[in-house]
This record gives sequence, C-alpha cells and structure tokens, in this order.
Amino acid sequence: MNVFRKNYDLLLGIFNPEGWLEITYVDESMRIGRDDKENIFVLERFEDRKS
Repeated sequence: MNVFRKNYDLLLGIFNPEGWLEITYVDESMRIGRDDKENIFVLERFEDRKS
C-alpha cells in the first residue's frame, strides 16, 4: 500500500479516471481506439492454437 501512496500522482497520470476512450469496431477481430491524450490503439484478436 505504501508503494501505491508514493506513486499516486504517477498512477493518476497513467490511468486518468476523468479521461475518455472512443472505440471503433472494424470487424469481429479488429478494434481501433482513441483516447483523450491523442493516443491511438489498434487491437487485433487472434486464436491461440496450442496443439
């Protein structure tokens, strides 16, 4: 818990509870997201085929 308290401001900068995230669903396997800090995320789903 002390580590959390010491890094509180840093954690709030990373995980901004007052920010927003807009997600566009391209298809079943791809999503594009944009947040309030002008970051763009491209997420692709894949199947883990372990034999």
